[in-house]
Amino acid sequence: SDTQDLDSLYKFLEPILIPRLASIHDANRPILYNPSKKEIQIVLNPEKMASLQLYPRDVQNAVASALTGGSGGSVTMGLGTLDVIMGRQAKGIDDLGKTLIRTPKGSTIALSEIAQLAAAPPVTQTQVYKTSGAPCLILFATPRPGGNVKRMSEEIVQMVKEIEPAFTPDIKYKVLVDPSLFIRSAVNNVMQEVVLAAFLAVLVLFLFVGNLKNVITAAIEIPLSIVLAFILMRIAGINLNLVSLGGLALSAGMNVDASVVVMENIFRQFEGIKGPISLDMRLELIKKAVGEVRLPIIASTIASLVVFLPLAFTSGLSHGLLSDLALAVAFSHGFSALVALILVPTVRLQLMSSESSTVFKSPIEHWLKKIEANYKRALIKFMDHRRLKYGVYLGLTLALATLIVMVLPNLPREIIGRPDTDRLVINVRTQGNKSVKQMESQMEEVDANLTGKFGDHLKHTFTTIYEPNGASIVARLQDKKEMLSLWKQFEAHFKNTPFIQYSVV
Repeated sequence: SDTQDLDSLYKFLEPILIPRLASIHDANRPILYNPSKKEIQIVLNPEKMASLQLYPRDVQNAVASALTGGSGGSVTMGLGTLDVIMGRQAKGIDDLGKTLIRTPKGSTIALSEIAQLAAAPPVTQTQVYKTSGAPCLILFATPRPGGNVKRMSEEIVQMVKEIEPAFTPDIKYKVLVDPSLFIRSAVNNVMQEVVLAAFLAVLVLFLFVGNLKNVITAAIEIPLSIVLAFILMRIAGINLNLVSLGGLALSAGMNVDASVVVMENIFRQFEGIKGPISLDMRLELIKKAVGEVRLPIIASTIASLVVFLPLAFTSGLSHGLLSDLALAVAFSHGFSALVALILVPTVRLQLMSSESSTVFKSPIEHWLKKIEANYKRALIKFMDHRRLKYGVYLGLTLALATLIVMVLPNLPREIIGRPDTDRLVINVRTQGNKSVKQMESQMEEVDANLTGKFGDHLKHTFTTIYEPNGASIVARLQDKKEMLSLWKQFEAHFKNTPFIQYSVV
C-alpha cells in the first residue's frame, strides 16, 4: 500500500485472510507475515505461579489457544455461499490479558493476574521484504506431508482473487511464486511429448506399412499399453508426476515395435494365397504367425526391461530422479508385449473378413527396395572382404577409445539441467553493517540501479534482506526468452567492489 504502513495493512488483512487460509486442507500453517511485527512480552510472576501450582507450559497452551482461529464450514444460500469463520479469542493485548487459565485445583484465573503484558518492537529486526521497492507483507504456505502443492497453490490464489473486492483501492498484490503454474506447464509439455511420440510412430508405420487399417491396428498398442500401465503404477504407489510422465513418453515409441513384428509376420503367412480364405484357415495362419514370433518378442521385451528395472532399485537422489521413470517404462513396455501377442492378432483377424486383399504396398516401397538391395550388396561385400572387416572393427575400437579418453572428460556434469524460468536472482553480500537498516539502505540503491537500467524488461522485483550483510533481489522478466542475454548484462552491470559482492543466478 502507498498510504498505509505494514502494521495498518496487517491489521486490515489478517482477519480477512487467516480464517480462510485455515480452510485450505493441503496447506501446512499458512502465514501472513509482517516483517515489522511487534512482540508481546509476557513476564510471569513466579510467586503467584507457585501459589497456584501453575507451570509456564500451562500459560503457553492457554495463549496458543487464544490466538488460534479457524473455519466453521460454509452455509449455502440460494446460489451464494457464506463462509462461517470462527475468529480468534484474543485480538489485542487487553483480550490476551483476559485469557483464562485453569489451575490444578479446577479454578480459573486471568493471565493479567499472574503476568505483565507489554507490546514492543522486536529487539532486533532480522528480515525486510520489498516488492518493486515498496515494503510489503508476505502470504505464504507450505504443503502438508503428502499434500497436493498444485491444488494448495490454486486454492490460495483463487481465495485471494475472491476477497480482492474487499481491499481498499490503495492495496495491491503480486503473485511472486505460484508452483501450480510451473506444474501445469510442465505436465502439459510432457503430455504434448507423449502425443508427438505417438504421432511420429504412427507416421513412420504408415510410410512402411502403407495401409491405414494396419497402422491403426498397430497404433492402438501405444495408448492401450500406457493406460494399462496406470494400473500397475497405482499398485506400486507411483504418482502422475513429471518423471513418470516422462517415462510414458519415452516408452510411447518403443511400444509399437512388437505389434509391427506380429503384423509383418501375419502378412508374410498370407502372401501367395489367392481366393477367399475361410475363418478357420485365417485363424490357423494367424496362430502360426504369432507362434513363430512369440518367443523373440518376449525375449526382446525382457531385454528392454532389464535395462530399466535396475534404476528402480537405486537409492537417494538417483532413486528420486529415476525410479518412477524406470517403472513407468517397464510397466508400459511390458503391457505392450501382451497387447501385441493377444489384441493385435484378434483385431487383425476381424479386419481380414472385410478386406478384399491381404497384400498392401508402402508409398515408399520403390525406395525401400532400392535401399534393401544396396544394403544386401554392401553387406555381402563386407562379409567377404577379410581385411575390410578387421579394419572396420579396429577403427571402431580406436574411435571408441578416443571418445572415452578425449571427449568424455570434457562433457559438462550436472544433476539437473538449467531450468526454464523467467527469474534472475541477484545475491548481495556486504561487510561491516551492524543493522538490517543499513543493508536496507544499500539495497534501495541496488534496486533503483536495477530498475533504472533494466526496468523495461522486468515485471517486478522482490527484495529480501535476511541479515545485516546479506540480501537478494529476484527480478521477474517480461519475456523469459531474454534470460541468457539479460543474465550476461546483469553480471556485466553489477561488478564486485572491495565493499560489496554480487552473484547473479
